[in-house]
Amino acid sequence: MIFANYHKMALTDKDMVRHLCGNPSCLEPTHMALGTSKDNRQDTVRMDRHGHRLHKENAAEIRRLYKRTNLTQKEIADKFEISVSLVNQIVNGRIWKT
Repeated sequence: MIFANYHKMALTDKDMVRHLCGNPSCLEPTHMALGTSKDNRQDTVRMDRHGHRLHKENAAEIRRLYKRTNLTQKEIADKFEISVSLVNQIVNGRIWKT
C-alpha cells in the first residue's frame, strides 16, 4: 500500500513488493521495488541473508557501538547498510537478543 501510494500506481494480486534494505518491516518506499518471488529469492542470496543481512555477531557489534561510542543510530545504520529502524530494534533488544 505504501509503495503503491508513493508511486501513485495500482498493484495487482500478482505484484510483489520487495524490501531491498533487507528489513521486511521497513516502511520507506524508496527501499522497495516491484518484482517476482524469484527476484525476492535472488535478493536473499545476493545479500547473503535470510530475513536479515545481519548475523548475531553484527548485532552484538551494533549494540557495542551504540553503547560505547558517540555514533548515532543513523551512522551505525549507514555503516552496516541497514535501516535506522533495524538498528533501533537491535539496540533496544526487540530483535537479535543475546
